[in-house]
Amino acid sequence: MGEFFGLGVKLIGLTLRHLKSLTVCLFHIVVPRDYDIWPDIDCASELTKVVSKGRKLRSKGQPVTPTEDYVFHSDFATMTDGNIWIIRTDSNFVNYSVAAGMFGALALFILAIFLYHGADSFQYKFFFLPPFVGMTITSILAHWEKGHNRWIVFDRSSRSVCFWHKNKRKSLTVPFDQVHCYWHRKAYRGGASRNFMLMPEVSLRGEWNRWWNTYFGSTEIYSQAQYLWRVLSDFMDNSKPIPELPGLTHQIRSCQKLGYTIEDLTHGGKEIPIGVWMEVDKDIENEIEALDLEVQSLLKPERFSASEILEYSKTVPPLARRSFLSLVMIAIEDWSMWTRKHGGLYPGMEKRFTQRGLAGEIDQILGLVRSGLRTADEEWEQQVRKDYRSTE
Repeated sequence: MGEFFGLGVKLIGLTLRHLKSLTVCLFHIVVPRDYDIWPDIDCASELTKVVSKGRKLRSKGQPVTPTEDYVFHSDFATMTDGNIWIIRTDSNFVNYSVAAGMFGALALFILAIFLYHGADSFQYKFFFLPPFVGMTITSILAHWEKGHNRWIVFDRSSRSVCFWHKNKRKSLTVPFDQVHCYWHRKAYRGGASRNFMLMPEVSLRGEWNRWWNTYFGSTEIYSQAQYLWRVLSDFMDNSKPIPELPGLTHQIRSCQKLGYTIEDLTHGGKEIPIGVWMEVDKDIENEIEALDLEVQSLLKPERFSASEILEYSKTVPPLARRSFLSLVMIAIEDWSMWTRKHGGLYPGMEKRFTQRGLAGEIDQILGLVRSGLRTADEEWEQQVRKDYRSTE
């Protein structure tokens, strides 16, 4: 008896697995699998010669200016090897796939209702055929698109940007300085989204404008868009080193360690192993610790100088900036607390500064700390100033 029961359970499990496979197969007949059609890596090496110059492209959204300092970090896509950077954009594949899924769900819902309640042929056709036809048309269009087929390719060596389409006749390559960034708000029934959009100054002949909504990073607030545009702007400036930022530095160093190019990551289908990524992260941590030791040396009472701290801050890479500012903030708090409790200068400071002189030195770096740390708010600054004024 137990053997038959066990066999029945196995048969049920096997049947359910086959049903699941059949359901998934039928689903992907209607809605294609998510697939990336990677761009030609060298598409940004040569500028498009035939472009439209007669029409003035209308702006869409708020123009974005790069932030002056890397004081805000937002995660962003890092499909790059340090020379080529690829960013995915909106494509009709997504729109058609979503539409096919919605039409298919509506058709199944109507079919289930009629099978349960029963209906004559006219009612069945009247309600069922429209969503079925919509599903069929959008499914065919989605399969025709094949996958995500619109990308923006940034070439650091040539300083050119290719707005790539799988139909090469629709691709456009322009210099980076002819590309503008906009922060665009779009309202939906479920709320509003803020998009990071790029637009070249020129377009192909017969094309009114070219708006490309990117999937680069979250831009819910304007400063995030400014941050991302600063990242891309610095990356495309080959007269400067690539900005060392969390995520971006990890990606580029991992590619260098493995000898990967952007073509390996895209057409080659290679991925960066998590072990390599963690090794790079450990190397970066060691570098930050070495920088911290140098900062602690600068903050010693016998060496402290506001001008030296300000000059050193210009050389600190963004990925170590938070640690640097935190150490400066802690030092200021220690000096301020000593003054508050003991009514004098911090040990070692009294040999080099007067009360007013030290207050002036600290005043020069308060703005630096507040510019990069949210914990260094106005209340914190007022307390530091109060501690030194109370003992004058």
